Amino acid sequence: MKLQPVINLFRERLVKSIIFSIASSIVVIYLLLTSNIFDTFELKTLDYKFSLRGTKPVASDIAVVFIGNQDIQDIGIWPWRRYYHALLIDTLKKNGIAQIGFDILFTDHSKKEFKDDDFALAYSTKEAGNVNYISFFGYFEDEAFSEEERDVVVDTAPLPPSLARYSFELPKGKEKLFRTATKHTLPIPGILGAAQGIGYADCLPDDDGVTRNLPMLVNYNNRLYMSFTLILVTNYLGVAKEDITINPGESIILLKGEQEYVIPINKKG
Repeated sequence: MKLQPVINLFRERLVKSIIFSIASSIVVIYLLLTSNIFDTFELKTLDYKFSLRGTKPVASDIAVVFIGNQDIQDIGIWPWRRYYHALLIDTLKKNGIAQIGFDILFTDHSKKEFKDDDFALAYSTKEAGNVNYISFFGYFEDEAFSEEERDVVVDTAPLPPSLARYSFELPKGKEKLFRTATKHTLPIPGILGAAQGIGYADCLPDDDGVTRNLPMLVNYNNRLYMSFTLILVTNYLGVAKEDITINPGESIILLKGEQEYVIPINKKG
């Protein structure tokens, strides 16, 4: 029996096996790199780290006014008259509360029979001088649109000039380090003008549908706007806008006298 044909056949099959193995490996690596499996693994690892750390106690000087079923039974169906919110502001201010934050978006005016309630809420807000309200931005997913499509879908309508005090110029070349908003929703003008601060309250979930973080800054029309949380912190500490330093992808530094407060941020703000 001649060995050469057998050797040639073996070599041919070996070469085909090697080529198939290499091709299969490339396909598997490509699928892994283009899927979010590694991102999901990292997120689950983060959850595990937090479970090991355990819960941390909330500062005793922070209180949440919760509206539950019993309150709705006592006062009435939601939404309540804004007269009640005005009374709450007056009461909190009289009791020396340093900062008040409403996680309620007042986008529409009150009904005609309660039209004076809007004035009452705006008046109490202005008189207190320490009341903050939320706004909302809308977003597209980072890779859902091409650059050309983004120019079409982005709502470039300018925000009121009064909101400039809550924003910063977007550093050139740092656009990808912040989420870009496509539209905005604001409170009614009376509240907008009377509030000490207006900050967005958007919470975007991770790829697995779980919400783990809140961006401190969002890009809208090439300006960085502050979140509701960041507004409350800066107002509570008494930090002026010019004493806020933004290091994109790294941190936000609040300077109050000689005290520095460093807030770490990721590559999404």
